[in-house]
Amino acid sequence: MDRAQLAQWRSDRQAEIDAGGPFLAVLSSESTAGREGDRVVAAFEQPELPGAIAFECFGDGTVELQLDSDSTTGTVITGTTTVRTVDCGEGPFAIDSDFLGTEPIDLVGAATTAADRDTAWFLTVSGA
Repeated sequence: MDRAQLAQWRSDRQAEIDAGGPFLAVLSSESTAGREGDRVVAAFEQPELPGAIAFECFGDGTVELQLDSDSTTGTVITGTTTVRTVDCGEGPFAIDSDFLGTEPIDLVGAATTAADRDTAWFLTVSGA
């Protein structure tokens, strides 16, 4: 991975995110080929209903995205997890918010695994 190209890509994506907000959550991390990536989480002060969700990763490789959420009703916590293989070269990947459930959520988390080359990624979640 060319670090200069990666730094420019991250800077460009961050500028687009800053101009396109507001977002409920913006998650970002790097993934190393053949390793499980870190899980990144955004917790909300109050339950939120997600709208548009977009995932974008750097380069031409593929990565497996694990997207999860928790929703609390009274004392019951319901978790939802979705796994998708994403081709980074195809540009931003739109994710149907119904994959996180149809009720307001308390948090959203994302992790990547099975990257076939080193990459970095952004996930944005807009409100409904």
